[in-house]
Amino acid sequence: MNINCSKGLISAVLVFLLNGPIQASSFKEKFFDDFHKTILFYKINQPHFQRIADDTGLKPSFIFSIVAPEITQFNMLVNTIQVSTLKVLYVEKGADYSNFSIGLFQMKPSFVEALEDEVKNFPTLKEKFANVPISSNDFRNNRVERIKRMTSMEWQFKYLQLFCEIMKIRYVGKAYRTVNEQLRFVSTAYNTGFQKPENEIVRMQKVKCFPLMSTTKYNYSEVALAFFMETRFEKH
Repeated sequence: MNINCSKGLISAVLVFLLNGPIQASSFKEKFFDDFHKTILFYKINQPHFQRIADDTGLKPSFIFSIVAPEITQFNMLVNTIQVSTLKVLYVEKGADYSNFSIGLFQMKPSFVEALEDEVKNFPTLKEKFANVPISSNDFRNNRVERIKRMTSMEWQFKYLQLFCEIMKIRYVGKAYRTVNEQLRFVSTAYNTGFQKPENEIVRMQKVKCFPLMSTTKYNYSEVALAFFMETRFEKH
């Protein structure tokens, strides 16, 4: 390897190592209050994350970090407006017409519909999550029930657990070099769409497009990783 190539490789490694922490630090500074309120949410709700951890084999702080960036962006007024909109447009016409993110974990109706479909597709999930799919032939009533569930914290935790279970099944043979690498992949899948091809999820790990309404954009997985670094040594 020549000297110029060596310098180029060293520079690339430094960018890889430093860009994430710097970006995450910038997010913490810009959303300081929201960041620490989200940490407090984890401490208060740790038993719920622990329950999911017991069922999935993942660490509670890992599970929390998947949704933590979304929690920082929750706004009660905006959420109320979006829920009201979904109750009209989504209920009447479906996710193609209205597909807002709602609730603390910022889930979309299309995301929840995809989770329901996965339960039907994987026999191992059918018994454990038998009550998740809404199987009535009345699509309008199904959507009403789905929105009702999505505004419930109990159901948001259930959907989060189901997402974790699905990712384990879908990527059962995928090797992660570190738990940080695993979190980056799983959190990106949560944010960008777990139904997308693996190469698209990997590509999105490098894209800065979060939060949607902020002029300064960050990489979702790096923000998730920042929360994991803050909470991974919490007593469980």
